[in-house]
Amino acid sequence: MKIENLPNQFIGKGEAKGFFFTKIQESEKAFVFEVNTGCSIHYEVFKKKAKTNSKRYCYPTSKAFGIWAWCPSTLDRAIEIFNETTQKQNETFCSTNTRRD
Repeated sequence: MKIENLPNQFIGKGEAKGFFFTKIQESEKAFVFEVNTGCSIHYEVFKKKAKTNSKRYCYPTSKAFGIWAWCPSTLDRAIEIFNETTQKQNETFCSTNTRRD
């Protein structure tokens, strides 16, 4: 099943109503978005997740932050978290799929 990607830019709804989101980086396993609140800019890094039986990736709600999403204040820190998250997921995948004889 092909999962629809998040848009490159969008205006937030709900908890983030009126915030302007811009995708900065993406890998097979994670995203980095710049968030402009109108008063400040911060970044959000999160793992790619899709709801069960959904054909779309979901953007994290506030409850996900600190679990599978993070909110650093600088782009440099966002890229660090993104790289760490991507690397950890690759290591986990490799270790669970390594054949041992």
